Amino acid sequence: MPEPDDIALLKQYAEENSEAAFAGLVTRYVNLVYSAALRSVGNAHAAAEITQAVFIILARKAKLLGAKTVLCGWLYQTARLTAANYLRTEIRRQRREQEAYMQAILNEPESEVWRQIAPLLDDAMGRLGEKDRNAIVLRFFENKNLSEVGLALGVSEDAAKMRVNRALEKLRKIFSKRGVTLSGAIIAGAVSANSVHAAPVALAKTISAVALAKGAAASASTLTLIKGALKIMAWTKAKTAIVTCVVVLFTAGTATVVVEKVAHANSLKQRLLDGSVLSLDKVSFGDRLAVQFGITGNNAANNPLVKPPFFRQFRCVIHGETGIEYAEEFLPAPGIKKLSGGNINTMPQTSISVQTSIFPRDSKWLWFRVEKSETNNPYGPWQTVAEFKVPNPARIANNPWVASPIPITNSVDGMEFVLDEVTVETRPFSPRDIWNHVVTVPTKVFDHGVLLTNWGAVYDQMADASGNWNPILQRHRSLDPGYVWKLEMDFEPQSNFTAENMATVNLPRAGSKISTEVMGQPVTISWDGTWIDADMPTNRPDLALKFVGAADAQGNEMLNPSGGGSQYRFREGDFLVRRDGMMSMVDVRPTKLTFAVVPNIHTTFYVQPRLVVEKAK
Repeated sequence: MPEPDDIALLKQYAEENSEAAFAGLVTRYVNLVYSAALRSVGNAHAAAEITQAVFIILARKAKLLGAKTVLCGWLYQTARLTAANYLRTEIRRQRREQEAYMQAILNEPESEVWRQIAPLLDDAMGRLGEKDRNAIVLRFFENKNLSEVGLALGVSEDAAKMRVNRALEKLRKIFSKRGVTLSGAIIAGAVSANSVHAAPVALAKTISAVALAKGAAASASTLTLIKGALKIMAWTKAKTAIVTCVVVLFTAGTATVVVEKVAHANSLKQRLLDGSVLSLDKVSFGDRLAVQFGITGNNAANNPLVKPPFFRQFRCVIHGETGIEYAEEFLPAPGIKKLSGGNINTMPQTSISVQTSIFPRDSKWLWFRVEKSETNNPYGPWQTVAEFKVPNPARIANNPWVASPIPITNSVDGMEFVLDEVTVETRPFSPRDIWNHVVTVPTKVFDHGVLLTNWGAVYDQMADASGNWNPILQRHRSLDPGYVWKLEMDFEPQSNFTAENMATVNLPRAGSKISTEVMGQPVTISWDGTWIDADMPTNRPDLALKFVGAADAQGNEMLNPSGGGSQYRFREGDFLVRRDGMMSMVDVRPTKLTFAVVPNIHTTFYVQPRLVVEKAK
């Protein structure tokens, strides 16, 4: 019998005062709430008290939560706000305790990534919008698959995937601003593996008893927590209603994949251990390779390929007759399988797929090996679940590119842009994710023979002569190292800007714009009370706009902004400020903006990578 959903239990409690329904919700989410509180305050006793306060708030607000509420996201945000209220009164002591706690639970050799992001995670989550935060909680805290995420958010699976990816990218940028530079995949794996810890065994029972009385039996400190948290929640809701952000989406058209060749593989089926049947249903190629697998059988809906116990438990490894192997992520997609004659198969069936622009294009055959990892902390070693072989539907491009000798030096306007040896290391597995490549692309910039340490590559895209391509340079996913690579790279100064390149302006009043000029280029700046937007309307490819910093009326530097930008514009906001040696978001009001108009130099390298195979240990 399927478990009742969150809203059904909440409604049952609100209308019937059902203790069993409320206890069910507590049991379901006590670990999530407790873990969020524990990360914030670093003290088990305080975390338990915050957890109790959160569920008392839930009991009080049960009748007010609508049918579209994503309860795990609501509870997570309430826990974060309640913990923030707690920290206001004991910030110094609690931070010392938090450091000690994190050292205690994160002393395993493979937890370095989690050790970096754990102290920043909940603050970063607080900077996301509600929909993005809900998507991250569902996908990586609760380890839901994309189908379940879409169902909870009320959107399609494709839309859920886009929402999760966008939210993950926002988290990555926030961490990067704080000096923690990691890929979205590594962040996802670390959060999925470490974000939820077991709450004390007796806590759920205690919470249910106190919360059902709506706090009547709670301690004075817990009641103080509840009061403060409710104020914060009310203010957060009011601020959301007051501040309206207008996002303009520019759509250049919807891409349609044109299938040039289709390799049908209806006879390719393999039985899995749970009795389900995994089949390779379709392999097609348009602008990228698309592979569709089907899972049928009475247990198909609960197969780990569809409902993995943790993030990325499975991967698909693609290889040809020769060359390296390529690890790819599965994209689950529920569906119904049609039989011949248009009839519908009533046996439960789901589909999972792989889409990639990188694979062995010169191979006559393609192999798809489905692999499984027993744990994600660490990942690997990987075990083969099934393997399929089909004709390759793609054709090799055979671009006539010629690699330059290493090191490659491209001279532009008296400056030298140097690309040293590009290496591709293949390894059976990475302990922190599904990927099996390490790509190294070392660059240097010189001005008339002087090394410029403040310059770096900011935008890049890559392709190889066989036809593989990637819109960004990824250090964990390689192109085919057997072919010449074409690297399109833009270089800009990242710091130490000259005085003539910079400008400091007073921000306009909220809701208005100002215009100024730097290096003869007009720049428009707006401020809505939360976000600073700057735009340089130009088509000059040799220039770029950079955010340098912001300050308040007292001269305090604005720290750790959220946001991002492109070559001609940026958006920054949600600043912190240091007061009395502590970071604060309270009453942070930037009044001045410093930005720079900097040179942007585009150059193209043609390079032959060197393949490095990891030695057996």
